[in-house]
Amino acid sequence: MQTALQLTQMQPERPPDAELLREAAKAFRRGDQDRARWLVGGAIALNPENETAWLLRGSLATSVREANACLKQVLWLNPEHAKAQELLKKVETAASRQSETLDLTEARPPSKISKAVPAKSSEPKATKGSGRLAWQCPICESESEKPQPICNRCNCIVDLGRVDEIASHEGGDRERLLASIETLSSRESDFTGCIALALAHLNLKNSQQAVEQLEQAQQHRPEDVALTDVISQIKRRPLVMVIDKNEEVREQVSGALEKRLFRVTGVSDALQAFHVLEHEMPQLFFVDTDARVIDGYQICQILKKNRQERGFSLILLTEDGGLVERARGVIAGAQGYLPKPFTEEVLVETVLSSLS
Repeated sequence: MQTALQLTQMQPERPPDAELLREAAKAFRRGDQDRARWLVGGAIALNPENETAWLLRGSLATSVREANACLKQVLWLNPEHAKAQELLKKVETAASRQSETLDLTEARPPSKISKAVPAKSSEPKATKGSGRLAWQCPICESESEKPQPICNRCNCIVDLGRVDEIASHEGGDRERLLASIETLSSRESDFTGCIALALAHLNLKNSQQAVEQLEQAQQHRPEDVALTDVISQIKRRPLVMVIDKNEEVREQVSGALEKRLFRVTGVSDALQAFHVLEHEMPQLFFVDTDARVIDGYQICQILKKNRQERGFSLILLTEDGGLVERARGVIAGAQGYLPKPFTEEVLVETVLSSLS
């Protein structure tokens, strides 16, 4: 871990990802690992090819699966990365001992895990003797002679142990996913069904809905440590709320940010937004100036009353980026504005500028 932190301090001045990594190192030294993970996530969002950021994320991981995914990402970027190779060997050793928690910064005994649920509780089981093939995709229910890390039919990753990989995976068949969600939602809400729905939402880049399904699954098996860890891993991602009546805008923001390890929740009006805020406060809001029920300026005025206490940013989405609109936004409490239509690059720059 020290070596990884030293790498962040040795790098020359660069754009905000380097600054976020330096702040992450400071947070880690203060013992604030949750903030350190959040800052590293922001650095990865800014620059997904930053090897040091992925290495730090792996070093700060709280589970074998999370560390494994992060370190493999480092090696995908740089197959010769010696430190990642070293840490990955340690992770694989821990995995062989069936350890469900991992701390790469200090030695400690592995915690006990529930024997009732295996680490990969989402992995489909063989169905021998039933006239069916040996493997079935939990999302689209296609069958195969052997397990597939990525389903050949819906092109989705179906292992909950790879949640960060699912976020960056862009090959899922959207039409099949939507059809599968409709089918699965019509069935009884048991443990298996909740896990399948969660996987479908994760591949569709709806991590907030996935968390809701995973928490329902947790009610069926509260002793499942592996499941609890997956939920915590997703909920550590920075939460962004988009309040916009246009579904295409909500999906554009979600698609761009979810793959950069943000959680995005999209709502069409203020009433839906305030319902969500009863449970969790996002770090960043995108608010349409022409929102339904209550317009964006009024929403900003309501939210800014809690900003000093809660610490979040407000960005206005507007089709009119004129001086008058900007002034109204500043008066209402917005920190910035994003003219529509916008590109993914501009969106990501706006998000990271606001969070940093």
